[in-house]
Amino acid sequence: MTNARVTEHSLSFRSSGPFKRGYPLRYTIAFVFTLLTLVSGVALIVFNYIGNEKATILAAHDLLERISHQVTSQVSALILPVQSVINISSKTIHSSGLSFETRLPLLEHFVEILRHNRKMASMVVADVDGDFFIVRSVENHLSASSTFGAPDGTRFIVQGIDREMDELVAEKILFLDENLFSLFEKTSRSTTYDHRRQGWFKASIYNHQLVTTEDYLLFGTQEIGLTIARRLKEGHGVVAADLPLKEMSARLAEQRVTPSTELILVNGQGTIVAHSNFSKIEEHLQTMEPSQARMPSLTDFDSPLYASLAKTLTQKQAVGRLDLTTASAKMLGAVTKIPIHADRDLFLAAFIPRDELLSGAIQLRNRSILISLLCLAITIIIVFWLSQRISTSLRYLSMEAQKIREFKLDTPIRVDTRIL
Repeated sequence: MTNARVTEHSLSFRSSGPFKRGYPLRYTIAFVFTLLTLVSGVALIVFNYIGNEKATILAAHDLLERISHQVTSQVSALILPVQSVINISSKTIHSSGLSFETRLPLLEHFVEILRHNRKMASMVVADVDGDFFIVRSVENHLSASSTFGAPDGTRFIVQGIDREMDELVAEKILFLDENLFSLFEKTSRSTTYDHRRQGWFKASIYNHQLVTTEDYLLFGTQEIGLTIARRLKEGHGVVAADLPLKEMSARLAEQRVTPSTELILVNGQGTIVAHSNFSKIEEHLQTMEPSQARMPSLTDFDSPLYASLAKTLTQKQAVGRLDLTTASAKMLGAVTKIPIHADRDLFLAAFIPRDELLSGAIQLRNRSILISLLCLAITIIIVFWLSQRISTSLRYLSMEAQKIREFKLDTPIRVDTRIL
């Protein structure tokens, strides 16, 4: 009787204290191993994601810096050759007392310039007497063909305005082919255009320095562009070149690294000179009267991003990193100064949406989570199987130990396990 009570007492394992109920050993082992695996997996995923995010952001800022350098080089390559051409031409061209016919020898000179500078729309020489001579390249500026109704095969359009005592004598337009043979000619005596009222002429004729204008409607084609001009050496006229701004926008569009990347070229007053998505500028121009068309400013758009950029440009330290957060997205950005001429600096603002930039890292994180969940499921199955094997062996061992305590030594101790 005593032995029975001892046996029952010995075999009863009751929990005491706050834990009134125990858990099977196999479940405890499985839970511990699963928890360790889960914590380790989550820690690795989080660590890798944070590391990839930081590396991607650092790479993005380096990328923005490279884009800024490339755009600076492209803008310089677009404007500096034109400035050089105007500087040289201002020393070699004479305009005093010349009529349309006597200016025609300038045609070959201007044609060669336009052929070697594909981004230029036209070359102009004009004097204080009201005489005006312009050569447009249809190949460089396709819209000129439709604007002037040029016949097929036209490569250059020559337009001249002659005045005498401020009275219009005639306006002539020649349509020339690739070899400068005339395809068609027309004459008018009713033009109202007078270059002497234009800003580029007023700024140049009283100035010894090279002048780069703000954006405005170019004569003839009515497209937004800017003019680079300089007074002739003898001081009686001005030589100039027109540069459409749409070409700059095309250059910016080539530098976009994600679909929603925005590259904006603005001047110090916040006027947009070029945009990687030129359709935004076109939509703005369509809302304006043709005679009042101008490039939009940052404040013309209802965008928190543009408002923040406009505010930044008013500060002394406007150049550098500019990470912005709007209601719709977080943007990684940078502002770079592009020197053009004298105090006419431009600023390149580049913005990349953080979500698009980190899309690769986010996809990698999501794949890691799926793979980890799959590994966790397999691990749980393996852990339960192992815990079952281990707990079974421990139960057998516990039973044999109980037999020893009861001095039941008539049977050999036998435990089937590979764990020693």
